[in-house]
Amino acid sequence: PSLPSYDVVFAGPPKELLAKFRAGLWGVLFAAEGFCWPRRGWPRSTPPSPPGGKPFLNSGGFVGYAPALWALVERWHYRDDDDDQLFYTQLYLDRELREQLGLGLDHHSRIFQNLNGALDEVRIRFEPGGNRVRNEVSGSWPVVIHGNGPTKVALNSLGNYVPQGWSPGGCGDCDSDLRPLRGTPAEALPWVLIGVFVAEPTPFLPQFLRRLRELSYPRERLGLFLHNAVPGHALPAGLALAPPPAPLQLRPPRGGGAGGRGSPRARHGKGAGRELSMYEGRGLRERGGA
Repeated sequence: PSLPSYDVVFAGPPKELLAKFRAGLWGVLFAAEGFCWPRRGWPRSTPPSPPGGKPFLNSGGFVGYAPALWALVERWHYRDDDDDQLFYTQLYLDRELREQLGLGLDHHSRIFQNLNGALDEVRIRFEPGGNRVRNEVSGSWPVVIHGNGPTKVALNSLGNYVPQGWSPGGCGDCDSDLRPLRGTPAEALPWVLIGVFVAEPTPFLPQFLRRLRELSYPRERLGLFLHNAVPGHALPAGLALAPPPAPLQLRPPRGGGAGGRGSPRARHGKGAGRELSMYEGRGLRERGGA
């Protein structure tokens, strides 16, 4: 299949994708969406879609047999930055070519789920075999989730759960591909920078920050970048900064004495709740705590 690499999540295995594709009679199957893009006049010439199906081609995902795909792509004689969705839609609207190559649309998102305009249709289901996204309108279980258009944040949220992320039973892939570090000298460990961005009111923020403080990792090899844009979450309300037993560094120390680049300090932007804070040599502690 052809997919954009930066805004998709695989919710199912490759064998499921291939099985669903081979169950049809297509030569090439494209993703479908409810928006007519990039030309609004196409609805008059678009083939009818089945009841409840998305009628318009989305080129963010397609799968097909090599001869049919080659017959399509060899027609491309444009610049690399020209609109590929326009190109493929024009080919799909050619009735003779559509029937000759078996071009089809995944009207009910059985393989490709585009999120733009369809966020209200999808739900996360915690299934025994792993977390999945279900389209509650079509009843399908999409294999590929595409965060097209302005749905990148929603896709990031789904990626916390699908396919093997957090579930009520625990985190499915949190313990996979781990490297044992026990016995490794602190100076040989990688330096890790943790970024926390609070862009909207967030529940359980103090508990989350407390867990950061309790991470089992040498403090001299950890850094913290914290951006807070919510007045109700201003750090003085319930949280304080206090030096840990060993300093947290924003960047790996490069030498220098007191007040040098490796010294503890904090920088704050102006305005309550609109602060961009970078903390060096400081840890998080609840106000009044130990």
